[in-house]
Amino acid sequence: MSEGQNKNPQTPDFTKSDEYVSLYVNHSQLNISQWDVQMNFSILQTGRILVEGQVKHLATVIMSPMHAKAFYNALAETLKIYEKEYGDIKLPDNPKPNN
Repeated sequence: MSEGQNKNPQTPDFTKSDEYVSLYVNHSQLNISQWDVQMNFSILQTGRILVEGQVKHLATVIMSPMHAKAFYNALAETLKIYEKEYGDIKLPDNPKPNN
């Protein structure tokens, strides 16, 4: 099936905009207000003491709290499927905050 053709009318057709970009990030920060949730995504040079220039900010995503909750639910479900297929995702015992 080529891009732009959709067999299921219940699912929207997605196409990539001219501004589309794919990013890898290993550092994130979350900020909240009454009106929105802001997610900042960056590349952090690991294994070093943080000094100016070691965090390269790549993108900020801002969404409503309602959309953030829906995103959270979708991410949680996706991670459950991942762990069922590939095994538990192990986190460090004492993860450092991303501040």
